[in-house]
Amino acid sequence: VIKQGEFLKFYGNTVIYSILGTALSIFFSACLAYPLSKPQLKLNKFLTPFVIFTMYFGGGLIPNYVLMLKLGLRDTVAAFILPGMISTYYVLLMKSFFANSPKELEEAGEIDGLSKIGIFFKIVLPLSTPILATMILFYAVAYWNNWFNAYLYLDSRSKWPVAYYLRTIIIGASTSADPGEVTAES
Repeated sequence: VIKQGEFLKFYGNTVIYSILGTALSIFFSACLAYPLSKPQLKLNKFLTPFVIFTMYFGGGLIPNYVLMLKLGLRDTVAAFILPGMISTYYVLLMKSFFANSPKELEEAGEIDGLSKIGIFFKIVLPLSTPILATMILFYAVAYWNNWFNAYLYLDSRSKWPVAYYLRTIIIGASTSADPGEVTAES
């Protein structure tokens, strides 16, 4: 049975998780992708293959779970957001976009006295609205539909997102409606 107040709470949780997770994901992904797009950086030859390596070989479910436990993040909003905060594929898309942006604008910013961080925030990011809009959409949909992190890390029912709540309803309905099911009472 779906209770209206409870459903609205889960829906509100989903909105909060999606907005917060998307904002953090965009910020950290852009902050990682921009330096990777600069071939003149010395560590770039090491970092780019390292980032690509993480796309193909993840740490695994059990080490991620143990990490969340050791960090004391179980049953927190951070446990829901952190595991999927940076997508390697999205970082590589942003890196490609930043690498193809006009270098002359960045050089003009340097001549005008902007620092590297100032160039990033005042020149590169405003010119990167197409890739940022695309990544916002991708990250927002990923957070909106994420039920698995809630299944793993959120014990409190009041912190569930709507996707996990609906999943529990569907699983409950499908298991109890099985015509061949034998119960303990029968």
